[in-house]
Amino acid sequence: MAVARVGLLRALLASHALSTRNRMARDLGRSGRWGLVVLLVFLLATAILPTLLGLGASGYALGLYLPGKVPTAMLGGLFSAVALMGGVVSGTLGGTRQLAWESYRGYPVPLRTIYVAELLAGLADIVPMLIGAALASLLVGLAIARPRLALLAPFAWVEAMAFVLVLQVLVGSLAASLVKRLRMALLAVAALAWVGSTIPAMLTPGFGTDGAHPALDPEQLAKLARFGELLRDAVALLPTGALARSYAALVSRDYATAVALHAYPIATVVALSCLAAPLLAREASQVGATGETAQRGGARERLWTFTNPVVGIAKLHLRALLDSNVGRFGLVMPLLTIFIVKGPLAHAMGRGDYLVPASFSYIALGGMQLQMSLFGLDGHGTKALFLLPISARTILAGKVMGLAAYQLAQVALLTVLLAVVQRTPSALLVAGVLLAATYFLAQVTLGQITSVWMPRAIPRRGARKAGVPLPLLAVGMGSWGALTATVGGAYSYVAKHAPGFLIPAMLATALTAFAGLALSRAQAARYLEENRERVIEAMS
Repeated sequence: MAVARVGLLRALLASHALSTRNRMARDLGRSGRWGLVVLLVFLLATAILPTLLGLGASGYALGLYLPGKVPTAMLGGLFSAVALMGGVVSGTLGGTRQLAWESYRGYPVPLRTIYVAELLAGLADIVPMLIGAALASLLVGLAIARPRLALLAPFAWVEAMAFVLVLQVLVGSLAASLVKRLRMALLAVAALAWVGSTIPAMLTPGFGTDGAHPALDPEQLAKLARFGELLRDAVALLPTGALARSYAALVSRDYATAVALHAYPIATVVALSCLAAPLLAREASQVGATGETAQRGGARERLWTFTNPVVGIAKLHLRALLDSNVGRFGLVMPLLTIFIVKGPLAHAMGRGDYLVPASFSYIALGGMQLQMSLFGLDGHGTKALFLLPISARTILAGKVMGLAAYQLAQVALLTVLLAVVQRTPSALLVAGVLLAATYFLAQVTLGQITSVWMPRAIPRRGARKAGVPLPLLAVGMGSWGALTATVGGAYSYVAKHAPGFLIPAMLATALTAFAGLALSRAQAARYLEENRERVIEAMS
């Protein structure tokens, strides 16, 4: 039986690796592969290697001072930050599953085998890969400082990465369940968070008018110190905190304690796996059942009409957005933005001049994946869309119009919240709306090309993993960063030095972005006509 299970595991991983390689080869093409190599080399030289060297140096410095209380706590904090952040971020952004669990339901494959293959396949995701490299650098630094610690490095790395992968699967599954089943609860929690963070500030005279904040007094510093102690104690209770204590025990030559402390991380991984594996299996079966139910009940839905093809495509795209998890969650983004603006962002920036452009910039960042993948929510309907007797230019115009209506609702809600909560002057709000229009028009101009160059499916309700390809992520983040630095920076500069010219300046940027969209529409339509088969294949 052991040989059969190993064979099944290898078969699942081989099938996943082959399908992933074929999909990347199809999506990237020869020029795309070279572009990806160049991008990876650039990121490796400018960001990844410096970060890994910094973590290695941190591990070396902490290793010299072990087993002190403070270095142990700091090491536990590093372990916890890397592992928790990696698992939560990857699970939230990347989705729930790597493997197509639904396709394995007809085969006698044990649940534990699929689950182990799922965890191993997760190592190929971009975030776990970076987390694994970061942990390895930290452990190497510790081993250089204290060679004895090299004995624990392989076990600590495997346990920490297992924790990251299990947490990634569990967080992704719970996030999908929350968005799918507890939408109203999610809205209520966001509303309560907003009320709790903003109503007291609204009752404070003069808050938000001049951007000034009082200095921390000794009582506040004492509260921060107590919070730091609570945070240290909380980190010590985590499985990653136990790993740090095992390192300190090994330095002290307390070998029994060093070995015994590893039972806690292992037991935690096993317990979380017992929760995550059945949850994934149930989600896979529910996705299949939901699809069958939708097919049976689809004929009872009411039909709708439109005045022209562009409006029809726009209504179709808007309906797909509002019917998806990502679209519904996007309507909560203004509430979350206000919570961030009234909390950490306000204290970090310290000036009210930057809060309005930062708020609209954050909204633009949240809508980036929808702009970069205009056909992502169409699924199998993409083929039917291209069979309609309408031009590619009409399809693009309709999709841009539908997405514009959706993001206009986001911007309108954020504008109202800024006016009521932040007491932002109307001139700044008008300029902020024009700034949001500039972001949208510029990003969707680029999105018309990226949607065809690297099309990707975005699940509406399913838990199937749909991570953003690295080149597409780099293009989207690069364009957003460039817009934030140029247009957002111009907003802040003009608002500070020439407030009377703020609205004309932002109107000029919006008109420029609109002209760019109009001038690029014909070229984007030709590119779509030439590569429509690529889009259909990616969405199928």
